[in-house]
Amino acid sequence: MARITLAATALMACLLLSGCSNNYAANIERVLKQDQGTTQKATSVATVVARKRAINLDGCPQDFTLAYIAHINAWESLLAVEEEAKAFDANFNSGEAMIEAFLRGMVFDFGILSEARAAQDRLRANYQKALAEIRQTFHRVEEIAVKHGAKLPKKQ
Repeated sequence: MARITLAATALMACLLLSGCSNNYAANIERVLKQDQGTTQKATSVATVVARKRAINLDGCPQDFTLAYIAHINAWESLLAVEEEAKAFDANFNSGEAMIEAFLRGMVFDFGILSEARAAQDRLRANYQKALAEIRQTFHRVEEIAVKHGAKLPKKQ
């Protein structure tokens, strides 16, 4: 009797674990499918971030959830770059900036040009860093998805 109980317990545990694994795969696949739509017709990075944050991660394993949140955080880094770009545009491409550049040029102060170049270089570097982080974190999301038996959606 004790052997039957032990064997039944082991079988039940095995079935439960494999069932969880299948649920994990299905939930991960659901998340990845929803994730694919987050950039479609988006007009800003803020829209993409909001869409990614709205995806329900319930039923996903903890390692996948943490990796996906890290991926969202990478997108938030790109959001910060988008906001920097707007500030750059306001500081150096607005009518006020043009008037300031003109007035500074009248007194042979061309420092605004080097300020603009330095700000543009910082912006470009931050953009490249954010894109690399997005790629890296999504690769991690995919690795964990495969580990849990999920099928990756076809690239659109």
